[in-house]
Amino acid sequence: MEVMVVMPAYFTPTTPVKFINFDYEKLFDEMKEYLGGLSFFPEWETFWYKLFLEADEQIINYIKEFPNSNPIIQRLKHNQASVDYEIFNYEQIRNGGSFYMHFDVEKMKKYQKYNSLPIKTIKLDDLAIDPDTPLLKHKFNDVNLPYFVRMYGTRESFICVDGNKRILAKMEKGQQEFDGYLFEDHILQDMFLGAPDLSYYIFNKECEYMFRVMNEQDSTDQDVLQVTQMYLQQNNDQS
Repeated sequence: MEVMVVMPAYFTPTTPVKFINFDYEKLFDEMKEYLGGLSFFPEWETFWYKLFLEADEQIINYIKEFPNSNPIIQRLKHNQASVDYEIFNYEQIRNGGSFYMHFDVEKMKKYQKYNSLPIKTIKLDDLAIDPDTPLLKHKFNDVNLPYFVRMYGTRESFICVDGNKRILAKMEKGQQEFDGYLFEDHILQDMFLGAPDLSYYIFNKECEYMFRVMNEQDSTDQDVLQVTQMYLQQNNDQS
């Protein structure tokens, strides 16, 4: 198969979209160690390469159309300063490099305000905290609940996309479990700032689900295939 170079993006509320070098070939080599024995692995790999290339093309077209800009600046225009708009950039380090997912925290806050979200208690060992978070001890008294997201392809099962300072202050006092609003997958898909981030998130989730099914007793390749986007898309096209 031809080697295809895909470049995810990175931006903050005040900085323009830029490409980040990421070696997807190494990512698929990593997946091949766990999933390479599946009969449909080559077709599955090609399917996801195509999706990632389409995402890459979206980024290229966006930068051409809106040079020195980003989705936040484009959305706000003159109504609000982009520096006041809160997003959370999560860096996932893989064999291919760093992939950044951009979470729309402002949109998540608005959703939580008008909708009911489950509150989940998460142990510290299962929670990834932003390593750049400063310790602000007064945040210990902040009673607002943080926002949690289920993450795939990482050691910790959850990340905190809002409230890292609150959690860090409570960790300093010895707290080991934290309550927070859980943004489940069907809600989370609307909270990314771009289709490339969502595609990468779905890819990681799919890999974990495939691995789970593989390890079930008496499972077959067909059983694993049925949890893939490739299978779902092919069946939707035929219906």
